[in-house]
Amino acid sequence: DVAAMIEAADILSEEKTIATYEKFGIFTEAELAAAAERGKAEAEYLAARFAAKEAVFKASAKEEAA
Repeated sequence: DVAAMIEAADILSEEKTIATYEKFGIFTEAELAAAAERGKAEAEYLAARFAAKEAVFKASAKEEAA
C-alpha cells in the first residue's frame, strides 16, 4: 500500500528507503539510471522524484474523495 510506504519513509534509513522504492517499482528504470549518475546526490534526486509522485497521489486521492 503506497500510503503506508509514504508514512514509513520518514522512519527508514536512506538506504532502506531506496531499496524499498526499488522493490515496489516506485521509480522507473530511467529515474534510477538518472539518480545513479548523480553520485552522492542520488538520494536527494530520488527524494525529489518521490515527493512529486506523492503530491500527485495525494491530490488525486482528494479529488476522488470529493
